Amino acid sequence: MNSAMAGIEPTYCGLPPAPADLPAAWNGDWRLLLALTVLAAAVRYTQRRGLFAAGWLVLVVAFVSPLCALTVALFSARALHHLLLLSVAAPLLGAAFVQLGQRVASGVALMVVVVVLALWHVPAVYTQVWGSELWYWAMQLALLLPAAAFWSRILAVLRAGAEVSSDRILTALSHIGALAAVMGLIGAVLTFAPEVLYAEHGLAGLAYGLQPLEDQQLAGLLMWVPGQSCTAHGTTRHNKHLYARKRPHDRIAENIAYRRTGGVVRRFAGAATAAGAVPQHHGASSACRRDAQLHAFSAVDASDLHCRGHACGHRRDCCGHGADFCSPGV
Repeated sequence: MNSAMAGIEPTYCGLPPAPADLPAAWNGDWRLLLALTVLAAAVRYTQRRGLFAAGWLVLVVAFVSPLCALTVALFSARALHHLLLLSVAAPLLGAAFVQLGQRVASGVALMVVVVVLALWHVPAVYTQVWGSELWYWAMQLALLLPAAAFWSRILAVLRAGAEVSSDRILTALSHIGALAAVMGLIGAVLTFAPEVLYAEHGLAGLAYGLQPLEDQQLAGLLMWVPGQSCTAHGTTRHNKHLYARKRPHDRIAENIAYRRTGGVVRRFAGAATAAGAVPQHHGASSACRRDAQLHAFSAVDASDLHCRGHACGHRRDCCGHGADFCSPGV
C-alpha cells in the first residue's frame, strides 16, 4: 500500500485504492447486488421504464463501480457521489414512480433532504458514518428515498402544466430553488474553509495529485457549481414556461381578478362604473363591459384583453377601445 494510504481505516467501500488499481476496484458485496437485483424487478410497477433503467444504472455507478472505492480516497469523490444520488438518480426514479410523490408533501421531503444533506457534512457525523456500515447505509437511504419522493412530487406538478394552478407551480419552483441554495451554501463552506474538516481521508489524495485541502475545495466546487446549476437550471426553464403561460390574452385578468379577489373586483368595478371611473358602453355586450372593469382594476395591459369571441358589434364599441385593442373572434 502507498504510504499516503497508510493509517486510513477501511469503510464499507474498502480501503482507498491506488490510481493503478482503481479500474479493478468494483464493489462485489453480494448483499448490495441482491438489493439492486430486487430493485430491478420493480420495473414492472412503472410505465416509464426508460427513466427507471437510467436511475437504476446511476445507482450501479454510485455503489458498484470504482466510484465507491474512490470515495474512500477522495472527499471530492464523495461529493460527486452525493451529487449523483441527489440530482440524477433521485429525479429519474421519482419521475418513474409517480406514486412516491403522492404520499408525502414536497415541503416535508425537502426538509428531510436538507437535514440529511447537512448532517452528512457535519464532521462528527461524517466520522460516525465512516466507521459504521449500518450508519453508512442509513444515511445513504435517508438521502436517496426522500429525494426521490421530493422529485416525484415536484416533477408531477411541473408536468401537469395548465392542469394545476400557478401557485402550485410557483411553490414547486421555489422548493427547487431552496434545494439549489442549500447545495450552494454547503459548497461555499467547503470551498472557503481554511482547514481540512474531514481527516478520515488522510493523505490519500496525494496519490491523485491533490492536497487534502485542495480535495476539500474541489468537493465544494462540485456541490456549489454543478450541483446548484442542475437544480437552478430546472427552476429557470420552468419559470420561463410559467411566465409564457400568463401572457396570452386575458388569463392574467381572470387569474388575478376572479380567482384571487373574486367578487371584490366586480363590486368595486360596478361602483366605479356608476361613479364614472369606467365608461359605460351602452352599445357593447356585457362581456366587453366586464373587460373594461377588469382592465381598470387588475392593471393588465390593454393588449392582453380581448372580447373572447363575443358579439361586440362595431369594433370601437368593444370596451371603448379601437381595433388594435378589441379583437373579436380571438
